[in-house]
Amino acid sequence: MFSLDNFYHILYSNILRPANFVYNYFYPFGTTAPNNCTIFTEDHDQFFGGSKPFCLAFDQEPLFDFTLGDLQIKNSRLPYFNKPHNHLKLLANSEKSAYKTSFCRENNYADWYYFFHGFAALDWYRDSRHFDNDRLNSFNKLFMSLNRLVETDRNYRLYLISKVKQQGLLDKGIVSLHLKEDTVQKEINYEYSKLSTQGKKIINDQLLNHKPVIADVNHAVGWDSANYNRSSFLFNKSALWHMVSETIFYYDKLHLTEKIFKPIVHKRPFILVGAHGNLQYLKNYGFQSFDKWIDESYDIITNPDDRINFIVEELTKLSKLSDGQLKRMHLEMNEVLTFNFDHFFGNFKTIIMQELIINFQNCIKIWNNNTGFEQYKVNIDHCNFKSLLTI
Repeated sequence: MFSLDNFYHILYSNILRPANFVYNYFYPFGTTAPNNCTIFTEDHDQFFGGSKPFCLAFDQEPLFDFTLGDLQIKNSRLPYFNKPHNHLKLLANSEKSAYKTSFCRENNYADWYYFFHGFAALDWYRDSRHFDNDRLNSFNKLFMSLNRLVETDRNYRLYLISKVKQQGLLDKGIVSLHLKEDTVQKEINYEYSKLSTQGKKIINDQLLNHKPVIADVNHAVGWDSANYNRSSFLFNKSALWHMVSETIFYYDKLHLTEKIFKPIVHKRPFILVGAHGNLQYLKNYGFQSFDKWIDESYDIITNPDDRINFIVEELTKLSKLSDGQLKRMHLEMNEVLTFNFDHFFGNFKTIIMQELIINFQNCIKIWNNNTGFEQYKVNIDHCNFKSLLTI
Protein backbone atom coordinates (compact mmCIF):
# COMPACT_ATOMS: atom_id res chain seq x y z
CA MET A 1 0.00 0.00 0.00
CA PHE A 2 1.34 3.44 -0.93
CA SER A 3 1.55 6.23 1.65
CA LEU A 4 -1.16 8.87 1.65
CA ASP A 5 1.53 11.53 1.33
CA ASN A 6 2.09 10.29 -2.22
CA PHE A 7 -1.56 9.64 -3.10
CA TYR A 8 -1.96 12.61 -5.45
CA HIS A 9 1.49 12.17 -6.97
CA ILE A 10 0.66 8.55 -7.80
CA LEU A 11 -2.70 9.40 -9.38
CA TYR A 12 -1.10 12.18 -11.38
CA SER A 13 1.82 10.07 -12.58
CA ASN A 14 -0.25 7.05 -13.57
CA ILE A 15 -3.50 8.39 -15.00
CA LEU A 16 -3.86 12.18 -14.99
CA ARG A 17 -0.58 13.25 -16.56
CA PRO A 18 -0.81 10.56 -19.29
CA ALA A 19 -4.28 11.94 -20.09
CA ASN A 20 -2.87 15.49 -20.21
CA PHE A 21 -4.75 16.79 -17.15
CA VAL A 22 -3.92 19.70 -14.92
CA TYR A 23 -4.45 18.47 -11.36
CA ASN A 24 -5.41 20.53 -8.30
CA TYR A 25 -5.43 19.21 -4.73
CA PHE A 26 -5.23 20.63 -1.21
CA TYR A 27 -2.21 20.55 1.03
CA PRO A 28 -1.76 20.34 4.00
CA PHE A 29 -4.30 17.56 4.29
CA GLY A 30 -7.66 18.51 5.74
CA THR A 31 -7.64 22.11 4.56
CA THR A 32 -9.93 23.65 1.97
CA ALA A 33 -8.47 27.17 2.05
CA PRO A 34 -8.09 28.58 -1.48
CA ASN A 35 -4.41 29.44 -0.97
CA ASN A 36 -3.69 25.79 -0.09
CA CYS A 37 -4.74 24.57 -3.51
CA THR A 38 -1.72 23.02 -5.23
CA ILE A 39 -1.31 22.65 -8.98
CA PHE A 40 0.20 19.72 -10.87
CA THR A 41 0.75 20.54 -14.53
CA GLU A 42 3.40 20.21 -17.21
CA ASP A 43 2.55 23.62 -18.62
CA HIS A 44 1.11 26.39 -16.41
CA ASP A 45 0.58 28.69 -19.38
CA GLN A 46 -1.68 26.16 -21.05
CA PHE A 47 -3.67 25.75 -17.87
CA PHE A 48 -4.30 29.42 -17.32
CA GLY A 49 -5.04 29.74 -21.01
CA GLY A 50 -7.75 27.10 -20.62
CA SER A 51 -6.40 24.69 -23.23
CA LYS A 52 -6.20 21.54 -21.07
CA PRO A 53 -8.66 19.38 -19.14
CA PHE A 54 -8.32 19.74 -15.41
CA CYS A 55 -9.24 17.92 -12.22
CA LEU A 56 -10.00 19.44 -8.84
CA ALA A 57 -9.47 16.97 -5.97
CA PHE A 58 -11.95 18.01 -3.29
CA ASP A 59 -11.87 14.58 -1.70
CA GLN A 60 -10.55 15.14 1.82
CA GLU A 61 -13.61 16.98 3.17
CA PRO A 62 -17.36 16.99 2.48
CA LEU A 63 -18.71 19.37 -0.15
CA PHE A 64 -20.55 22.47 1.06
CA ASP A 65 -21.62 25.79 -0.41
CA PHE A 66 -19.37 27.80 1.88
CA THR A 67 -16.18 25.90 0.98
CA LEU A 68 -16.86 25.67 -2.74
CA GLY A 69 -18.01 29.29 -2.72
CA ASP A 70 -14.67 30.40 -1.30
CA LEU A 71 -12.92 28.65 -4.17
CA GLN A 72 -15.18 30.22 -6.74
CA ILE A 73 -14.67 33.74 -5.44
CA LYS A 74 -11.11 33.83 -4.12
CA ASN A 75 -8.96 31.34 -5.92
CA SER A 76 -6.93 32.72 -8.80
CA ARG A 77 -5.31 29.28 -9.12
CA LEU A 78 -8.58 27.87 -10.42
CA PRO A 79 -9.52 30.22 -13.25
CA TYR A 80 -12.02 27.75 -14.72
CA PHE A 81 -13.57 26.55 -11.49
CA ASN A 82 -17.04 27.90 -12.30
CA LYS A 83 -16.50 29.39 -15.75
CA PRO A 84 -17.23 27.97 -19.20
CA HIS A 85 -14.48 25.61 -20.23
CA ASN A 86 -14.16 23.75 -23.51
CA HIS A 87 -12.23 20.89 -21.93
CA LEU A 88 -13.33 18.26 -19.45
CA LYS A 89 -13.56 19.36 -15.81
CA LEU A 90 -13.38 16.60 -13.19
CA LEU A 91 -14.43 16.98 -9.57
CA ALA A 92 -12.70 14.25 -7.57
CA ASN A 93 -14.69 13.74 -4.38
CA SER A 94 -15.52 11.30 -1.60
CA GLU A 95 -19.25 11.63 -1.03
CA LYS A 96 -22.57 10.65 -2.54
CA SER A 97 -25.18 13.36 -2.20
CA ALA A 98 -27.86 15.26 -4.07
CA TYR A 99 -25.90 18.45 -3.39
CA LYS A 100 -22.85 17.10 -5.19
CA THR A 101 -24.92 15.96 -8.15
CA SER A 102 -26.52 19.39 -8.41
CA PHE A 103 -23.20 21.22 -8.11
CA CYS A 104 -21.59 19.13 -10.84
CA ARG A 105 -24.54 19.65 -13.16
CA GLU A 106 -24.72 23.42 -12.62
CA ASN A 107 -20.96 23.93 -13.00
CA ASN A 108 -20.32 21.42 -15.79
CA TYR A 109 -18.19 19.06 -13.75
CA ALA A 110 -17.87 15.33 -14.28
CA ASP A 111 -18.34 13.49 -10.99
CA TRP A 112 -15.30 11.37 -10.13
CA TYR A 113 -16.17 9.64 -6.86
CA TYR A 114 -13.85 7.39 -4.85
CA PHE A 115 -13.41 6.45 -1.17
CA PHE A 116 -10.52 8.75 -0.24
CA HIS A 117 -10.68 8.02 3.49
CA GLY A 118 -10.52 4.30 2.78
CA PHE A 119 -7.08 4.88 1.25
CA ALA A 120 -6.14 7.09 4.21
CA ALA A 121 -7.12 4.41 6.72
CA LEU A 122 -5.22 1.70 4.85
CA ASP A 123 -2.07 3.79 5.13
CA TRP A 124 -2.46 5.13 8.67
CA TYR A 125 -3.56 1.87 10.31
CA ARG A 126 -1.32 -0.49 8.35
CA ASP A 127 0.81 -1.37 11.40
CA SER A 128 -2.14 -2.52 13.51
CA ARG A 129 -2.20 -5.87 11.71
CA HIS A 130 1.19 -6.67 13.25
CA PHE A 131 0.20 -6.05 16.87
CA ASP A 132 -1.24 -8.74 19.17
CA ASN A 133 -4.76 -8.26 17.92
CA ASP A 134 -6.03 -11.74 18.77
CA ARG A 135 -6.29 -11.11 22.49
CA LEU A 136 -10.00 -11.45 23.22
CA ASN A 137 -11.73 -9.95 26.27
CA SER A 138 -8.92 -7.48 26.87
CA PHE A 139 -11.34 -4.57 27.43
CA ASN A 140 -12.11 -2.94 30.76
CA LYS A 141 -14.89 -0.56 29.68
CA LEU A 142 -18.19 -1.15 27.90
CA PHE A 143 -17.78 1.57 25.29
CA MET A 144 -15.60 4.32 23.88
CA SER A 145 -16.83 7.67 22.54
CA LEU A 146 -14.22 10.20 21.42
CA ASN A 147 -15.43 13.69 20.60
CA ARG A 148 -12.76 16.28 19.88
CA LEU A 149 -14.60 18.78 17.67
CA VAL A 150 -18.02 19.64 19.11
CA GLU A 151 -18.98 22.94 17.49
CA THR A 152 -21.31 23.93 14.61
CA ASP A 153 -22.01 20.89 12.41
CA ARG A 154 -20.47 18.58 15.01
CA ASN A 155 -22.43 19.89 17.96
CA TYR A 156 -24.58 16.76 17.78
CA ARG A 157 -21.78 15.26 19.89
CA LEU A 158 -22.85 17.53 22.76
CA TYR A 159 -26.32 16.04 22.58
CA LEU A 160 -24.91 12.52 22.33
CA ILE A 161 -22.83 12.85 25.50
CA SER A 162 -25.66 14.70 27.26
CA LYS A 163 -27.89 11.69 26.67
CA VAL A 164 -25.15 9.29 27.75
CA LYS A 165 -24.73 11.30 30.96
CA GLN A 166 -28.48 11.55 31.48
CA GLN A 167 -28.68 7.75 31.41
CA GLY A 168 -25.87 7.49 33.97
CA LEU A 169 -23.50 5.74 31.55
CA LEU A 170 -20.41 7.94 31.66
CA ASP A 171 -18.60 5.68 34.13
CA LYS A 172 -19.22 2.71 31.82
CA GLY A 173 -17.15 4.20 29.03
CA ILE A 174 -14.03 5.98 27.90
CA VAL A 175 -15.40 9.36 26.88
CA SER A 176 -13.71 12.43 25.45
CA LEU A 177 -15.49 15.76 25.21
CA HIS A 178 -13.12 18.58 24.29
CA LEU A 179 -14.91 21.66 25.66
CA LYS A 180 -13.78 25.25 25.84
CA GLU A 181 -15.10 27.48 28.60
CA ASP A 182 -17.90 28.92 26.48
CA THR A 183 -18.56 26.01 24.10
CA VAL A 184 -21.89 24.86 25.51
CA GLN A 185 -23.35 28.34 25.88
CA LYS A 186 -22.19 29.35 22.42
CA GLU A 187 -23.70 26.30 20.73
CA ILE A 188 -26.99 26.69 22.60
CA ASN A 189 -27.29 30.36 21.62
CA TYR A 190 -25.99 30.09 18.06
CA GLU A 191 -28.65 31.50 15.73
CA TYR A 192 -28.15 28.89 13.03
CA SER A 193 -27.57 25.90 15.29
CA LYS A 194 -28.93 22.58 14.06
CA LEU A 195 -29.63 21.51 17.63
CA SER A 196 -33.32 21.14 18.43
CA THR A 197 -35.00 23.12 21.21
CA GLN A 198 -35.26 19.96 23.30
CA GLY A 199 -31.68 19.07 22.50
CA LYS A 200 -30.47 22.47 23.70
CA LYS A 201 -32.38 22.06 26.95
CA ILE A 202 -30.86 18.65 27.66
CA ILE A 203 -27.36 19.91 26.80
CA ASN A 204 -27.86 22.90 29.09
CA ASP A 205 -29.04 20.65 31.93
CA GLN A 206 -26.28 18.06 31.54
CA LEU A 207 -23.22 19.93 30.26
CA LEU A 208 -23.42 23.66 31.04
CA ASN A 209 -20.96 23.41 33.94
CA HIS A 210 -19.33 20.21 32.72
CA LYS A 211 -15.55 20.32 32.57
CA PRO A 212 -13.70 19.03 29.50
CA VAL A 213 -13.06 15.29 29.48
CA ILE A 214 -9.85 14.34 27.70
CA ALA A 215 -9.43 10.59 27.45
CA ASP A 216 -7.50 10.45 24.20
CA VAL A 217 -5.25 13.38 23.18
CA ASN A 218 -5.32 16.90 24.56
CA HIS A 219 -4.82 19.69 22.02
CA ALA A 220 -5.18 17.18 19.19
CA VAL A 221 -4.90 18.51 15.68
CA GLY A 222 -6.69 17.55 12.48
CA TRP A 223 -5.71 14.25 10.90
CA ASP A 224 -4.41 13.04 14.27
CA SER A 225 -5.32 9.52 13.12
CA ALA A 226 -2.17 9.59 11.00
CA ASN A 227 -0.09 9.49 14.19
CA TYR A 228 -0.87 5.84 14.89
CA ASN A 229 1.38 3.75 17.15
CA ARG A 230 1.26 0.93 19.70
CA SER A 231 -0.04 3.27 22.40
CA SER A 232 -2.95 4.14 20.10
CA PHE A 233 -3.52 0.43 19.54
CA LEU A 234 -3.67 -0.40 23.26
CA PHE A 235 -5.92 2.58 23.98
CA ASN A 236 -8.42 1.58 21.29
CA LYS A 237 -8.49 -2.01 22.60
CA SER A 238 -9.41 -0.88 26.13
CA ALA A 239 -13.18 -0.67 25.45
CA LEU A 240 -15.51 -3.18 23.82
CA TRP A 241 -18.02 -1.15 21.79
CA HIS A 242 -16.81 1.85 19.80
CA MET A 243 -19.34 4.65 19.31
CA VAL A 244 -17.89 6.27 16.21
CA SER A 245 -18.72 9.99 16.00
CA GLU A 246 -18.40 10.66 12.30
CA THR A 247 -17.74 13.98 10.55
CA ILE A 248 -21.14 14.09 8.83
CA PHE A 249 -24.28 13.72 10.94
CA TYR A 250 -26.93 16.31 10.03
CA TYR A 251 -26.62 16.22 6.24
CA ASP A 252 -28.11 13.84 3.72
CA LYS A 253 -24.74 12.56 2.52
CA LEU A 254 -23.06 9.21 2.23
CA HIS A 255 -19.62 10.10 3.54
CA LEU A 256 -17.34 8.26 5.95
CA THR A 257 -13.84 8.99 7.21
CA GLU A 258 -10.98 6.97 8.66
CA LYS A 259 -12.78 7.04 12.04
CA ILE A 260 -15.06 4.12 11.16
CA PHE A 261 -12.06 1.88 10.47
CA LYS A 262 -10.54 2.27 13.94
CA PRO A 263 -12.80 -0.35 15.57
CA ILE A 264 -12.36 -2.61 12.55
CA VAL A 265 -8.55 -2.72 12.78
CA HIS A 266 -8.84 -3.28 16.55
CA LYS A 267 -11.38 -6.09 16.14
CA ARG A 268 -14.06 -4.20 18.03
CA PRO A 269 -17.81 -3.88 17.39
CA PHE A 270 -19.08 -0.42 16.56
CA ILE A 271 -22.13 1.81 16.59
CA LEU A 272 -21.96 4.42 13.83
CA VAL A 273 -23.06 7.88 14.98
CA GLY A 274 -23.31 9.46 11.57
CA ALA A 275 -25.77 10.53 8.90
CA HIS A 276 -28.59 8.11 8.19
CA GLY A 277 -27.79 5.45 5.62
CA ASN A 278 -24.05 5.41 6.25
CA LEU A 279 -23.99 2.04 8.00
CA GLN A 280 -25.47 0.48 4.87
CA TYR A 281 -23.00 2.52 2.81
CA LEU A 282 -20.14 0.86 4.73
CA LYS A 283 -21.71 -2.59 4.30
CA ASN A 284 -21.87 -1.98 0.54
CA TYR A 285 -18.06 -2.17 0.61
CA GLY A 286 -18.24 -5.69 1.99
CA PHE A 287 -18.05 -5.10 5.74
CA GLN A 288 -20.34 -6.80 8.23
CA SER A 289 -22.14 -5.19 11.16
CA PHE A 290 -23.60 -6.29 14.48
CA ASP A 291 -27.36 -6.59 14.07
CA LYS A 292 -27.26 -9.97 15.82
CA TRP A 293 -26.37 -8.20 19.07
CA ILE A 294 -27.96 -4.74 18.79
CA ASP A 295 -30.80 -3.15 16.84
CA GLU A 296 -29.19 -1.22 13.98
CA SER A 297 -32.40 0.47 12.86
CA TYR A 298 -30.81 3.76 13.90
CA ASP A 299 -29.27 3.82 10.43
CA ILE A 300 -32.64 4.49 8.78
CA ILE A 301 -33.80 7.19 11.24
CA THR A 302 -33.69 10.60 9.58
CA ASN A 303 -34.46 12.80 12.59
CA PRO A 304 -31.14 13.66 14.33
CA ASP A 305 -32.48 13.60 17.91
CA ASP A 306 -34.36 10.37 17.34
CA ARG A 307 -31.28 8.73 15.85
CA ILE A 308 -29.14 9.61 18.88
CA ASN A 309 -31.90 8.64 21.31
CA PHE A 310 -32.16 5.24 19.65
CA ILE A 311 -28.39 4.74 19.81
CA VAL A 312 -28.24 5.63 23.50
CA GLU A 313 -31.14 3.25 24.20
CA GLU A 314 -29.11 0.45 22.64
CA LEU A 315 -26.10 1.45 24.72
CA THR A 316 -28.29 1.42 27.84
CA LYS A 317 -29.40 -2.15 27.06
CA LEU A 318 -25.76 -3.20 26.70
CA SER A 319 -24.93 -1.56 30.03
CA LYS A 320 -27.33 -3.91 31.81
CA LEU A 321 -25.32 -6.97 30.77
CA SER A 322 -22.92 -8.53 33.25
CA ASP A 323 -19.18 -8.74 32.62
CA GLY A 324 -19.60 -12.42 31.84
CA GLN A 325 -22.36 -11.74 29.32
CA LEU A 326 -20.24 -9.08 27.61
CA LYS A 327 -17.31 -11.46 27.36
CA ARG A 328 -19.54 -14.14 25.85
CA MET A 329 -20.93 -11.57 23.42
CA HIS A 330 -17.40 -10.69 22.38
CA LEU A 331 -16.56 -14.34 21.79
CA GLU A 332 -19.76 -14.83 19.78
CA MET A 333 -18.94 -11.93 17.46
CA ASN A 334 -15.32 -12.96 16.90
CA GLU A 335 -16.17 -14.37 13.47
CA VAL A 336 -17.56 -11.00 12.34
CA LEU A 337 -14.68 -9.06 13.91
CA THR A 338 -12.11 -11.28 12.23
CA PHE A 339 -13.92 -11.09 8.89
CA ASN A 340 -13.92 -7.28 8.95
CA PHE A 341 -10.26 -7.17 9.97
CA ASP A 342 -9.27 -9.57 7.17
CA HIS A 343 -11.46 -7.77 4.64
CA PHE A 344 -9.91 -4.40 5.49
CA PHE A 345 -6.38 -5.72 5.04
CA GLY A 346 -7.39 -7.95 2.14
CA ASN A 347 -9.94 -7.20 -0.59
CA PHE A 348 -10.91 -3.70 0.50
CA LYS A 349 -7.98 -1.94 -1.19
CA THR A 350 -8.69 -3.70 -4.48
CA ILE A 351 -12.40 -2.83 -4.23
CA ILE A 352 -11.85 0.89 -3.70
CA MET A 353 -9.04 1.12 -6.25
CA GLN A 354 -11.13 -0.64 -8.90
CA GLU A 355 -13.96 1.75 -8.08
CA LEU A 356 -11.64 4.75 -8.50
CA ILE A 357 -10.44 3.47 -11.88
CA ILE A 358 -13.87 2.50 -13.21
CA ASN A 359 -15.42 5.82 -12.18
CA PHE A 360 -12.56 7.71 -13.84
CA GLN A 361 -12.94 5.72 -17.05
CA ASN A 362 -16.71 6.29 -17.02
CA CYS A 363 -16.21 10.05 -16.70
CA ILE A 364 -13.92 10.02 -19.72
CA LYS A 365 -16.25 7.78 -21.72
CA ILE A 366 -19.30 9.98 -21.08
CA TRP A 367 -17.35 13.12 -21.95
CA ASN A 368 -15.89 11.73 -25.15
CA ASN A 369 -19.28 10.41 -26.27
CA ASN A 370 -20.95 13.78 -25.73
CA THR A 371 -18.41 16.39 -26.76
CA GLY A 372 -18.91 17.56 -30.32
CA PHE A 373 -15.26 18.40 -30.94
CA GLU A 374 -12.54 15.87 -31.55
CA GLN A 375 -9.82 18.15 -30.16
CA TYR A 376 -11.53 18.21 -26.76
CA LYS A 377 -11.73 14.45 -26.33
CA VAL A 378 -9.53 12.89 -23.64
CA ASN A 379 -7.16 10.07 -24.60
CA ILE A 380 -6.53 7.58 -21.80
CA ASP A 381 -4.67 4.97 -23.86
CA HIS A 382 -1.42 5.73 -22.03
CA CYS A 383 -2.88 5.68 -18.52
CA ASN A 384 -1.30 3.02 -16.33
CA PHE A 385 -4.34 1.57 -14.58
CA LYS A 386 -2.62 -1.78 -14.04
CA SER A 387 0.07 -0.11 -11.94
CA LEU A 388 -2.54 1.32 -9.57
CA LEU A 389 -4.04 -2.13 -8.99
CA THR A 390 -0.67 -3.65 -8.11
CA ILE A 391 0.47 -0.98 -5.63
